Formats: sequence, C-alpha cells, structure tokens
Amino acid sequence: MGLKFNPLLKANFDLVGRNPLLAYGDKLQFHLSSLAAYDKISSITYLDEGLETQRVDMVTISSVAYPNADIVKSVFYLDIGSINQRIEKIEYVGSVFSPDNLRKVFNYSLVGIKYKLDSTEYELF
Repeated sequence: MGLKFNPLLKANFDLVGRNPLLAYGDKLQFHLSSLAAYDKISSITYLDEGLETQRVDMVTISSVAYPNADIVKSVFYLDIGSINQRIEKIEYVGSVFSPDNLRKVFNYSLVGIKYKLDSTEYELF
C-alpha cells in the first residue's frame, strides 16, 4: 500500500476508509523535508547520449546535512520520441528515506492534441 498526497489540492486521499495524511503525515513530511536538504548535484546521466536532444535519466544529489547518504533521482518518461513526450514519475531513492522511498507522479489530461499537467502526487513506496 502506498500513500498518495497531492500538495496542490487539499483533498483527502482515502485508501482504507480514513484520511492517510493523519496516519502518515509526519512520515511524509519527514521525507519531503529531508529531500529539501539536498542541494548539490554530484552526477547526471542521460538517455539518448550523443543525440541533439538528451533526456535526463538519473541525477545523484548530495547534502551537507547528510554527508554519507546520497539520493538518486530517476526520471521515467511517457510517449518517448513523440511531440507529446511527458514525465511519468520521478523516484527518489536513498538511505535517508529507508525503509520507504519517495515517488512524485505526474497526472495529465488530453486537451485537443496536447496534454495538460493536472496535478502531481507524492507517494511512499
């Protein structure tokens, strides 16, 4: 079971008949505040290396507050190679999040022939 939280909407996400923000709010807040402490990019790897347009694949981020615990940010894409290329999700993995990890999911809706970003959600997985 994962916790979903949409910071743009003040809606309750009811997974098991209760408001999960009351049960897991402190844990999610800890993960988001830990993520905010990471401010230095150590390395970046790209998909489509050598082509004119490159997509970010993984970013390794370090922090002064957590010197021995780097975070790896992995980016996953939808509709690769098309005009409607979008980011599906970003996963943050690191020992500071243990035993859970943090995922940011992007939700889109089709408007005409283009996609519009509706919301983003954070999940613990």
